[in-house]
Amino acid sequence: MRPQRYLLMLLVALLVLSVAPVAAGQDKPTLRGAGGAAGIGQYKGDHWGVVGATVANPTDEAVDLMVALSFDDAPRVQFATPVWLPPQSSRRVWFPVRPPRVERPDADADDDGKPKKATAFSIEGLLLDVDSDSDREAQLSRSSGLLVTARDNWLGGVLSDTEDDVAIQTAVAMRTGIELSRRLSYMTARDTPAIALGWQALDTLTLTAQNPELDAAQVAALRQWVISGGRLWVMLDQVDNDFMRRLLLDDWSIEPVDRVQLPRFTIESANPKRDPLTLEYEVPIEQVRVLAPGFEVLQTVNGWPAAMRRPIGNGWMLVTTLDPRGWRQVEDQPDANSALVELSNWFNRPPPVGASLDAAMQQHTVAQVGYKIADRITVMPIMVGYCVLLLAVGVVLHRRDRLERLPLLGGGLAIVAAGAMLVIGATSRQQVPATVAQTQWVQVAPDQGQAVVESIVALYSPDDQPANLAGSAGGVAWPTDAGDSGRNLRLVSSDLDRWEWRRLQAVAGGLRSVKFEHVTRLDQPVSAVGRFGPNGLDVTLRAGRFTSFNDVLIATPEGRLAANPKGDAAWTGGESLDGGRYLADAVLNDQQRQRQAFYASVLDRPGYPAEPTLLGWAEPADVGVSALDGAQSRGDALVAVPIRIEPAEPGQKVSVPAALIDSTSLRDKQRRSTLSLRNEMNGQWLELSHGGTSYRRFFVPRAVRPMRVESGKIILGFRAPGRVVTVFCFDGQTRRELKKLENPIGEVEIDIPQLQSAVGADGAFDVGITVSSSPGGDATAMWQVTRFEVNLSGTVLDRP
Repeated sequence: MRPQRYLLMLLVALLVLSVAPVAAGQDKPTLRGAGGAAGIGQYKGDHWGVVGATVANPTDEAVDLMVALSFDDAPRVQFATPVWLPPQSSRRVWFPVRPPRVERPDADADDDGKPKKATAFSIEGLLLDVDSDSDREAQLSRSSGLLVTARDNWLGGVLSDTEDDVAIQTAVAMRTGIELSRRLSYMTARDTPAIALGWQALDTLTLTAQNPELDAAQVAALRQWVISGGRLWVMLDQVDNDFMRRLLLDDWSIEPVDRVQLPRFTIESANPKRDPLTLEYEVPIEQVRVLAPGFEVLQTVNGWPAAMRRPIGNGWMLVTTLDPRGWRQVEDQPDANSALVELSNWFNRPPPVGASLDAAMQQHTVAQVGYKIADRITVMPIMVGYCVLLLAVGVVLHRRDRLERLPLLGGGLAIVAAGAMLVIGATSRQQVPATVAQTQWVQVAPDQGQAVVESIVALYSPDDQPANLAGSAGGVAWPTDAGDSGRNLRLVSSDLDRWEWRRLQAVAGGLRSVKFEHVTRLDQPVSAVGRFGPNGLDVTLRAGRFTSFNDVLIATPEGRLAANPKGDAAWTGGESLDGGRYLADAVLNDQQRQRQAFYASVLDRPGYPAEPTLLGWAEPADVGVSALDGAQSRGDALVAVPIRIEPAEPGQKVSVPAALIDSTSLRDKQRRSTLSLRNEMNGQWLELSHGGTSYRRFFVPRAVRPMRVESGKIILGFRAPGRVVTVFCFDGQTRRELKKLENPIGEVEIDIPQLQSAVGADGAFDVGITVSSSPGGDATAMWQVTRFEVNLSGTVLDRP
């Protein structure tokens, strides 16, 4: 026993000796690790995310500290949060950060000889003791670390109860089915960010957890991510319906009916070009049969929705009702079947990206701040006085025969005049008070009672002074020159919705620009309701907090309409705005010209808007941001409100403008086109050298179906010299030739006569053109259609 006792004493001694140095060093608070991964766990340059840090307080007193973190590639910008710790305790805190955009290849190369991209951001963390009385800081601890760089441009995540189940394998199969990587960010309720900034780097999220135990802040953050542009896939057979109602509020209108077992079933696509897919399983597939008003059904099984989607603000929600195994190519293999690939081609494809609005917002904002330049009445007396004095001095010196002194005295007078001009210029500049100007781009999500706000804020001060830029309602501002200003800046996040930029300075006589992004809650409802009438679409706006709504237009996926005032907060859209027109007024003032330029930047982006939208200018929304104490405020807000179009009453006379009639190239078995006039992916009209026939199908809005067409126009634009074009439409199955055009160049309007057959429940109205060479013309010459639209007028019929 004695050797064992000695051995035990030796082990205890070694343990004491190893711990003693550590304990001796634990006489002050320490930072354990720097910026541990949190939230989605991956980080993109120029995108917000959240990090965590653990702080320990081994002392016998409570302490007020601050954790500050900076990236090695942008050391002048710190991200910080205050932390309070009681005695003998430790605490984990998290706060938002924004990694810099860097291209930093590693030294090693891959198999192809190309340099590998860096897989992590290097960071340094500091634990500071901030003396509030003296505004001095004492560094208590330092630590370094790494944050994993997102390796995919299109980043997906999964919120699940487990880390290895069939649902997750199906989520992976959806990505690999269109040759994306298998990588996903796996999250549980514990990892879910509680601020919207923590979700920003994520593009898609698959929800498979039955009832995620998310607190109110986490639910609000996830909702804001979807509203601001995220894509959410809900596997409804896995997820509790009550949780979805809590998450998406009025946007969740799905009601489950029952659950059925399907050993054999067929998935039918709403796209007529997709063939049905029949599947058979040894273990039956479960389907949740649901009623889903307000959703666009993409695929069905036995007439019940299997996959459907709905826009949520700027984002989208995909809902599937089949057991995840039902989306496999083979029962015991994880490959995606053709139905899931069809969904993935939409869900996992980035939306069309146009030019950033930052430059347009910056230009519009700067135009609202400017010096008051001294006018001619002020400057002219100085110039005239200088010339008169110079002439008088010259006369006097000539009489005294001292003209050699004129250059010296003339130079002195010039210096005096220049000094006077400088004094006037400085005084003129001082006459412009400190100003905070901003341009907001506000996109309202009516059913959520929230709005996505993007803005550029310009800070002008005649003197050097602290900017005092702070927010109290969430979001965050980002100086456009952060990291390049030559000053050390610090963003302090003190709560879920409170932040402050410290050491930010307004430069005397200069402008400092700040970008702000936020999903703000609307304290008053904002909505736009449209109804078709004899003059077009009548829209009534409920503006809520947005006042002085003016310079309004109606934008649709097919075009834009002038909004003519109809009454208080009501407009009628009937006249199309073509070319570079965005406002109906014939003569525009300076402010309207600036607004029209911003309209062009917004509406010329591909894919916007995805639905009819009312746009107009109003006073900027209060988003809880303050800057430059005592400064005057100026600003404009372009507000976009989706239009909810209500069904027209039977017997109602209606006029449907071309901008509200969707269209697509027609290639069915009865009317197969031999010409493709347009690239349906990017909307560009094609140049062609051969003739043929092309059919185009137009869809009148659901709100006016069924409809008896009593008149209308086909608007065609051509650049087709040496061609003969025959234009025709269909009245039911009867082809009616409308006009023959020879050598068409420019635009032409062709009247549509009253149709005997009504446009039915599918809303389809078919128009075709046949193009051939004119006698003696060049059969190989290039030609092109530049415009192909239809507007219709008629009467709404009784619905079956």
